[in-house]
Amino acid sequence: MTVRLVGSFAIDELLIAARRRRNGAAVAWFLAPALFYLLFVSDPRTHVYTLFPGAMLLAGMGLQGLARHLNRPIVRRLATATLLAWFLLSAGYVYLLFVDHTPERQRTWAENRPALYPVTWDEPPRFGLFGFPYQAGWRAAYDLLPAYRWMDEADRHPEEISGEDLVAFVDYLQRPPPASPSTINRRLRLLQRFVEFLTGTAPVVAAWRQHSHALHFHSRSRRGSVRIKEPHRVIHPLKDRQVLEFYGSLRTWRDRAMVLLMWAEGLRAAEVLDLTVNDVDATDQSLRIHGKGRKQRIMPLAEAVATTLRLYGQLERPTTFSQAVFVVLKGQRRGKPLSMDGLRRIFRYHRSKSGIKQANPHRFRHSFGANMTRCRVPLLVLARMMGHSSPHTTMRYVEIEDHELRAHYQQALDTLKAKGSINGHPFPTDH
Repeated sequence: MTVRLVGSFAIDELLIAARRRRNGAAVAWFLAPALFYLLFVSDPRTHVYTLFPGAMLLAGMGLQGLARHLNRPIVRRLATATLLAWFLLSAGYVYLLFVDHTPERQRTWAENRPALYPVTWDEPPRFGLFGFPYQAGWRAAYDLLPAYRWMDEADRHPEEISGEDLVAFVDYLQRPPPASPSTINRRLRLLQRFVEFLTGTAPVVAAWRQHSHALHFHSRSRRGSVRIKEPHRVIHPLKDRQVLEFYGSLRTWRDRAMVLLMWAEGLRAAEVLDLTVNDVDATDQSLRIHGKGRKQRIMPLAEAVATTLRLYGQLERPTTFSQAVFVVLKGQRRGKPLSMDGLRRIFRYHRSKSGIKQANPHRFRHSFGANMTRCRVPLLVLARMMGHSSPHTTMRYVEIEDHELRAHYQQALDTLKAKGSINGHPFPTDH
């Protein structure tokens, strides 16, 4: 609040100074923090950027005075261009520091720190609103509105919320118009974390209460988390035609190799980016994959994937000290590991180019699971291939399409007709 008041006062003074053709406010804006950081702060770090607006205003006023003195339009244009450039630089810094706080950018900060801004920290500030990344803070604040409406109605305070109150909050969210199960789960998690932030302990719903509640809490809820069952969402795999059209739009061996690793090897997007040159064994035609939970698995390397990786390494991959298999091919970050944002941009561009709107990294992995299922790969083997700790997770990838269901059903009927019985009773052939 103090910073806002000071900033507002400084802006007002600068406007007054501009109208009166005085630059005292700009001098004060520049000189006051400069003396403060010089005399009282041992490591001001990027806070010194607060000096720059005052400095640039002084420079702009000087150029403006020079323009009036010389009465040359070129000088005024130069001053305007200088101030505009500084505004754009400042806006970029504000965006990088306060807006672009995606987890992937946090993870790759060391490799992707912005070149225009000489920041000194090894990692940017990670968390904002009670443990959430800054970019998710606005959504978290919006999701807290229903919780505060319910607390106002139930005459409860955040510090007093218990497990029974969470059940009452679920009932509140189910009032017409009811929130979707995914929205309820998101708001439940948010409310739990908010209470934990305030009190140090997250409220927990007793197991017997979960089973007795009409909404049926998810049976796999653990570690104090509260979830209700969500309807199973069917994710249809890509058709072979769609895969070929999307693959045909790719122009680099790097992009082709990444898509093949997802479609033919079943890798997650993060697993593709985490591959190192030591994980690819060309001799044994195998691939070491670093999965979720630091679990490793070994997959055979398909010949097409091995050939594409070899061509990428020989023809495109720049010489670099990075051990990552997939790196940036051009630009300022050439030779540095490819980030998740970069991977998403590649897929977004080629979705638009190929017209295959459903093509995303996870859809290719889903297609791998569906293809292995059609080839009669046992469920336990498929779970091992995809890095699942439980076959129940793999079952989400096993979707039988209508034509397959009809074919299997007709095959079973033909078998029963050939035997002349159903469940041990003669099959009637005459009316």
